[in-house]
Amino acid sequence: MADKDFPLISDYGFLSDCHSVALVGRDASVEWACFHRFDQRSVFARMLDRERGGFFRIAPAGDYTTTRRYLPETNVLETTFVTSTGTATVTDCLPVQEGLTGRVGHHELDGLLLRTVQGTSGTVDLLLEFYPRFEYGLTTPTSNWPSRTCWWSPAARTPCYCRAPWRRWSWTTMAAAPHARP
Repeated sequence: MADKDFPLISDYGFLSDCHSVALVGRDASVEWACFHRFDQRSVFARMLDRERGGFFRIAPAGDYTTTRRYLPETNVLETTFVTSTGTATVTDCLPVQEGLTGRVGHHELDGLLLRTVQGTSGTVDLLLEFYPRFEYGLTTPTSNWPSRTCWWSPAARTPCYCRAPWRRWSWTTMAAAPHARP
């Protein structure tokens, strides 16, 4: 698939905490996400605009094949990458706090997208690409300096954080928007 092609809606995995929603592509790229309310403005909207929509991808640097599944009786999505050198699994969820699915207001888990990576065999070089684009990609986010773990837009309701255990990050831009790559 060329980068500018739009995947079928059936190619996306669905995550939700009953208030937030994220759609995850077969390459473990979060291509749609709005937090706190389903009708909230997006943070990632690549499924609408491949160039400016923003996304959050964790995937092998080279060639790979994928399989996906939901863990039994959960809304936890597992994407397994098989490369010529090894296997790695990305697990995604939007956690729901027990007893608060019909709640009004926020709690500490609101809009928390959890992404974990586990190497299951061999060695796999992974890329982390984090391009938050608030307001359906209409605004350019600002990041804190020098750590660049937080992005925000003046019009955004809350900031967006990306935290990973890597010690060194290199930074480039996507249409004047910062993004992270370990």
